[in-house]
Amino acid sequence: MNKQKIRTTLQQTAEALAPASKIDLWPALKAKISLSRSRQMEGLKMKKNFSPKWAFKPTYAITLAVIFVVAVFALPQGRAFAQQIWHFFSQGDSNMMPGITPSTRDWVEQTPGVAAETVTPEALPAITEMTFAGDCGASNEAQCSVDQIRAKVDFSVLALPQIPAGMAFVGANGKPGLVTLTYMPYDQRSSLVIQEEAFDPAAAPLAAQVGADAEIKQVKVGDLDGEYVKGSYNGNYDVPVWDSSIDLQTVRWVQGETLITVYLAGAADSMGMEDLINLSASLTEKAVGLAGQPDKVFAAQNNTDSVDFAQLYPLSFNEAETVAGFKLLSPSELPANFSFVGASVDLNTKVVKLLYNYQDASNPDAQFNLIIRELANPNGEDCILCGFVQGSWEMFSQYPEGKLISSDANLETVQVGSSIGQYVQGIGWVSKTDGVWQWDSSAFRKRLRFEQAGLAIEVWMDKEDITQAELIHIAESLQ
Repeated sequence: MNKQKIRTTLQQTAEALAPASKIDLWPALKAKISLSRSRQMEGLKMKKNFSPKWAFKPTYAITLAVIFVVAVFALPQGRAFAQQIWHFFSQGDSNMMPGITPSTRDWVEQTPGVAAETVTPEALPAITEMTFAGDCGASNEAQCSVDQIRAKVDFSVLALPQIPAGMAFVGANGKPGLVTLTYMPYDQRSSLVIQEEAFDPAAAPLAAQVGADAEIKQVKVGDLDGEYVKGSYNGNYDVPVWDSSIDLQTVRWVQGETLITVYLAGAADSMGMEDLINLSASLTEKAVGLAGQPDKVFAAQNNTDSVDFAQLYPLSFNEAETVAGFKLLSPSELPANFSFVGASVDLNTKVVKLLYNYQDASNPDAQFNLIIRELANPNGEDCILCGFVQGSWEMFSQYPEGKLISSDANLETVQVGSSIGQYVQGIGWVSKTDGVWQWDSSAFRKRLRFEQAGLAIEVWMDKEDITQAELIHIAESLQ
């Protein structure tokens, strides 16, 4: 995912506090938060300094977790008044996100090598954007200093007097009644977001709903009562489900006339509950000096140009066939809004890649991808696309890209039309900071390999809610 887009969506959703009088805002909010991990790997736009083919930073997960839980807490169905005592979180009756209706998947017939028309989106309810964009940069940039943002609101804004080691202050943004302060390390492997909103002490605070399995802990932030929870609704599913294993920690409390929510994502290994509470207790209304100035090094580092991924898939379908020297297969049916982008041919291996990208005018940040790889005349063990090999990460360099999967991966034998194939899900080998690679079995990525019509074929989808049966359906539609 493009890092600027990460900040865009984070800022836009953090401020989307819709009044309860609004009719179902979930479709509009979903359009804001349906972010894809695919831009880290095979998206249409990616940073020029993109790292190794299979190195996969966990930015997508930590950012999506923050985005999603902030968004959920903003929805009317995700907030409820506590009647007798103040509660900052409330447990739902189940782990399913409240108020969400499952959607059905539409399928669209495809013409080989022709970009499909995208479905005209339904009109969505509007979500108010940040209104301090004029001075603080666009709503995705959060360029204000602490002093600047304090001058724009009529409630007390607290800030960190010292920035946590290894982090930088990205900046602040907001609108009347709400402010967000964002901190990140330079590698963006974690994020700290402090959301503050005006609070009427005469009213009970709004309790943010969490899943039935969430463990809500009563804590003291300094000498003030607060609550802590770890986890988030997993927004990659059609009906989001609470997942306490997601590395997102949240603390909420009221300080004076300010309701404060602190979100810390991706940093559980270095900062646990007590550390986060102590950090939260250090927030101050006093001047914070340089700690409240946006970090110029961070801004410069993350302001690199994007490259159009169509440059990496420059061939038409017919051109790819000509270069590769064999007849390609393409899907005759795909989920709505997936459209052919282009093709590429590896002249050394003769592997052809066809890229299909999810394009939705109502949801421009969603960049899910379908990649189909094809190779003619597969030849057993030396065939790049013929099945998978299970082993350990130390064997990684012995195999072509994508062939080695973990011995712990759930490799399934499946029927694909008249062929027998292999199916596996998982992001793949993830590069850790200590140099050890680990297998990430997250359901976001699904891969299917099989042979048909003298071709070895891989169908690869980056989309969490695509099922095994649907991926097989795509494979069986190849012609």
